Amino acid sequence: MKKVIQINLLILLVSIIAIEIGLRFFPIPDPYEKEKVSILYYFKPATAPHRELHFFIEDSLPGFDQYKKEVTYLTNNMGFRGTKETNVEKAEGVFRIFAVGGSTTQSYVMDEGDDWPALLGGQLNTEHDGKFEVINTGQSGHSLSDHLHLIIQKLIYLNPDLFIVYAGANDVDKLLTTQDLYQTNVKNARQDQPAKFLATEFQLGRRLHYLLKGYSHNEIHLTSEASEKARNTLRALPPETNLPELDFEYSLDNLRAIIGVCQSLNIKLMVITQAVSWDETDSEMDNWHFMVNKQGKRFDERVLNRLNADLNKGMIEVCGEMEVPFFNAQDYLSPTSENFYDDMHLNYEGNMRMAQLVYDFLQKNSALIKP
Repeated sequence: MKKVIQINLLILLVSIIAIEIGLRFFPIPDPYEKEKVSILYYFKPATAPHRELHFFIEDSLPGFDQYKKEVTYLTNNMGFRGTKETNVEKAEGVFRIFAVGGSTTQSYVMDEGDDWPALLGGQLNTEHDGKFEVINTGQSGHSLSDHLHLIIQKLIYLNPDLFIVYAGANDVDKLLTTQDLYQTNVKNARQDQPAKFLATEFQLGRRLHYLLKGYSHNEIHLTSEASEKARNTLRALPPETNLPELDFEYSLDNLRAIIGVCQSLNIKLMVITQAVSWDETDSEMDNWHFMVNKQGKRFDERVLNRLNADLNKGMIEVCGEMEVPFFNAQDYLSPTSENFYDDMHLNYEGNMRMAQLVYDFLQKNSALIKP
């Protein structure tokens, strides 16, 4: 009897191994890939390497009536936007620019090549015979603290010539919520959740996970029905009466650190302060403001607009003190549906204008793009 049990266990083990080998020819993504990557860093990547997302968009989204209704978002070997691999070495004579920021740099609802860093690269290479490489490293939800960690842990080793940092909104957002702005709650996910992290290293484990949890396709639908539900939920919240006074010094210290790193390593830097559509005179955009909801509290757009302006002012002062070129995008991008489709994310026209603004700024400050 004991021998029969041993034989059956051996057959079961061999069968499981054979099935796992077979399934590896038809792999499915690891549901915890981003968490496993983030163990190595003090920031969590927004998108894992070599991923493909599809967005389906209705005409009702501001600025999208003449745009594509299905867009594709791809990441390369480092999780950066685009299909071109990012390697440590770069071709001779190439000037490498990294666009660093949150989702307003990432531009995930734009089709490939329509995000402002890609459009900027196209303009630069048209005028300069293909000598520029502009890499979009935007990560949704990242603040100045995350930008600093991304720069010092990864980007400085990739032969950068210039960093373009576009930041601000996520710092305001995190200060208004209970998110861990100071990065003090660093966990070792493999120790906290060893069983499921180990199990999902295998294709069988991943399929069991999706069987129990449900499989989420790499598709995101932006529909008027979903936005209407979100708006109704948002408007039902009582407005927050305790207006916050935020201390941006931590965010400004992170900006100072970014500047210090660049100056010590002779890496050129330009800073763009955040543009938003929180303008009380634009009733059309009010219907698409979702970031006014902060963990069950609804803030008036005018309050958020003031807080964003306060942070922009602080960033401008730091750049002036440390002699870093900057421009305030809010001064150039009107807070309307001509440029935005929600609180701060740019539609196609807005991305084109942003690319042109950065291009013009680089032409006027040509030392930034000279080897």
